[in-house]
Amino acid sequence: VKVRYEDSALDLALMAWFMAKIGAAIDAPKPKEISYDEFIALCFLQMKGRDAVGMGDVTAGVIRSLVPPGGNAAFRALFPPNRFSCELNATITKIVFAWMVGPMEVETTTENDLGIEMASKVHIKKCRWLQESGCTAMCVNMCKCATQEVFTDDFGLPLTIKPNFENKSCDFYFGLTPPPIEKDEALLFGCNALCATAAPDS
Repeated sequence: VKVRYEDSALDLALMAWFMAKIGAAIDAPKPKEISYDEFIALCFLQMKGRDAVGMGDVTAGVIRSLVPPGGNAAFRALFPPNRFSCELNATITKIVFAWMVGPMEVETTTENDLGIEMASKVHIKKCRWLQESGCTAMCVNMCKCATQEVFTDDFGLPLTIKPNFENKSCDFYFGLTPPPIEKDEALLFGCNALCATAAPDS
C-alpha cells in the first residue's frame, strides 16, 4: 500500500536546502518547484552518467558541505562512539530526516560495537525515498553507502544502514561498524524491474 505524505513548512524548507546542495553539486537546472517529486527527479539526475562510486561521492560531498570548517574534528570531540552519542544521533535523525524517508521510531537494540543495550536503532516504517523512486541503486549508492562512509570515516561514529527491499522498511544502527562491501547483503540485491532506470534484463 502506497503511503501518502503531507509536507509541512519545515519539511519543505529542509527539502529546498537539500535540493539546492544537490543541484549545485551536479550543476542541475533550477527545479520548477520545491516538492518531493522534484527531489526524486533531481536524484535521478544525480545518477545519470555516474557509476555506483560516482553516485555515492556526490551524496557524500553534499553531506560534507553541510558541515562547517573544522566540523569533523568538533563532531568527533563532542560525539565519541559511546551510548550518549549513538542515542542522541538516533533521535536527531528521527526529527531532521523525516521529510526524506518518512516516519521513524527510535528503538532499543544490542546491535552495536559496544555490545550493550541502547536506544540507537532508528526504524523507518516504509522509506518514502525508496517508495517514490523504486530504485535499489539509489538507495544503496546514494543513501546507504554514502551516509555510512561519512559517519563512520569522517565523523568517527560508526553507522550501519540495513534496508529491506521487500517491504521498503529500513534500520539505521548508530554505533555499529558496517561490514565490508563484499559482505554487505544489501549490495547483493538485484535491480527493481519496475524502476525507471532498470535494464530490460534486470
